[in-house]
Amino acid sequence: MIDCHAHVFPELDEMARKLPGPARGAVLALERVLRLPGASRLVRGLPLDVEKLAETRRRLPGPLRQIVETVLSLGIAPAILLGGSVRKLRESMARNGVLRTVVIAAHPTTPNEWLLGQVRGATDLVPVAHVPELPPGTPEAAWRDAFDALAKDGFSGFKIHPNMDGREGDDPAYRALFAAAEAHHKFVILHTGHFSVPGYRKRGPSDAQAFAPLFQAFPAVRVCLAHLNRDAPEAIWPLLAQHAQLFADTSWQTPDSIRRTLAEVGPDRLVLGSDWPLLHTELQADALAVLRAGAGAQAGRIGLDSARRLLGT
Repeated sequence: MIDCHAHVFPELDEMARKLPGPARGAVLALERVLRLPGASRLVRGLPLDVEKLAETRRRLPGPLRQIVETVLSLGIAPAILLGGSVRKLRESMARNGVLRTVVIAAHPTTPNEWLLGQVRGATDLVPVAHVPELPPGTPEAAWRDAFDALAKDGFSGFKIHPNMDGREGDDPAYRALFAAAEAHHKFVILHTGHFSVPGYRKRGPSDAQAFAPLFQAFPAVRVCLAHLNRDAPEAIWPLLAQHAQLFADTSWQTPDSIRRTLAEVGPDRLVLGSDWPLLHTELQADALAVLRAGAGAQAGRIGLDSARRLLGT
């Protein structure tokens, strides 16, 4: 299997080395706490699986759902920061028979430069760059130079996260990203769906439809609609049907939503995604179980053949 959506974070000692004195001391103290008996529970994360979380979300009214998700985001922080290293990811891959994993940079916790240094030369990890931090008003030509440089540095793809980036679909940065992806034969991962996470620059759902003009203008650029639009997968089925270069990953989905999507768009448009470790450190096992329950005999086709087409391998 190939996991087309995951993240990694620095080890605690690496974080500590980059921090000023007081902060460094706090991180080292946390590391000592984690050596205590029973502390490993913090690293594993919350004992929730994706299906139970989705069922709970459906029962809650919108405002309460956002409050609960904000609290949940804070609750999974230990699993992200303490159990989300490259070493831990590879351990998860070995346990679950995952051959390759797409690892996505995320400012400021996992900068592009740090991620590339971690995976350079690896065949089991596929690096994806986040949108660089350039000054407001940067012209499109300068954005294009920045994405060209990331492609030449060795990134396999680019990530668009409108909520984290604080940008709209017609932003010059995104037009330059698609142009660079086309020129360098890179793929794009586009965050979709509604998540309520502290630190977002732009609130509300990330609507894949806002990128339809770019899908139309750059039909050769393979794009994965991350999270299958989370709570409303049916909203992006028409996009998948209209644009042959679009895929969607199964992270945060349920067996039922995967089953319904397969009936609408078929297995060739879906890829496996876990979003590891953004709930707990067994999230790859969770994602595989959901995929197999929802896709049955087609799970292997989704987890290998479709993934290879997205990655261009």
